[in-house]
Amino acid sequence: MVTQGDFDIGAVNRIRDLGGDVLVSRIATVFSTYGQARVADATAGDAEGDLPKVAAAAHAIRSSAANVGATRLLAIATDLEHAARASRTDAIPDLVIGLRNAFDGARVYVLGCIPGGVS
Repeated sequence: MVTQGDFDIGAVNRIRDLGGDVLVSRIATVFSTYGQARVADATAGDAEGDLPKVAAAAHAIRSSAANVGATRLLAIATDLEHAARASRTDAIPDLVIGLRNAFDGARVYVLGCIPGGVS
């Protein structure tokens, strides 16, 4: 579930102002597909003990989250990237779980912004 503090709801409106519903649909679809792959990379990196992989995935998610206004996802991805770069292996598993949950909520929200809805 996405709460008001989880999202800059104006971000999707700014995208719509730039390119209409077509651009919102395109960005939402890319966010969903690309984000799912990066969350999978972070999860795999955690399981493999591959901290550079975790950091790279978190960094990529940060950019995507910022584009769509997913502020909670952005914060967790930032924390995860910093933890991975600092080799704070004790923090990474919980952050990866938080990342997955925040992404799932953001994904539902962003896809729900597509006219006609998609899930």
